[in-house]
Amino acid sequence: MPTVLLVEDEPSIRAFIALYLGRMSLEVIEAHDAGAALEQLHLHPDVALVLTDYLMPGMTGLALAERIRSEGFGNIPVVIITAYKDKIPDDAPVTLVLEKPIRFEVLKAALAPLIPGRQP
Repeated sequence: MPTVLLVEDEPSIRAFIALYLGRMSLEVIEAHDAGAALEQLHLHPDVALVLTDYLMPGMTGLALAERIRSEGFGNIPVVIITAYKDKIPDDAPVTLVLEKPIRFEVLKAALAPLIPGRQP
């Protein structure tokens, strides 16, 4: 089962998105901020995709994506979910930017092509 690292500082939103990912038959590793996400990546190098919020305390999802690229995890797709889509530059080191609030059908269709063996 493919593993997704979900990074979201708001517990209720994280639980809601984790439920969506579970419905997609994905294993979910959760992190409450970017620092915890980097720790999880080092513990679980088999992560197939990182799904992160943009605006979090400490380090933004965009800064997390930059760290993922610079720390040798460059092949992992990074998807940002945000209500601030206009703040993400076109040349950001992310695979995809999705707008909050997100519906299950949109998330499923967007992530399926990014995870090996999945179809929308």
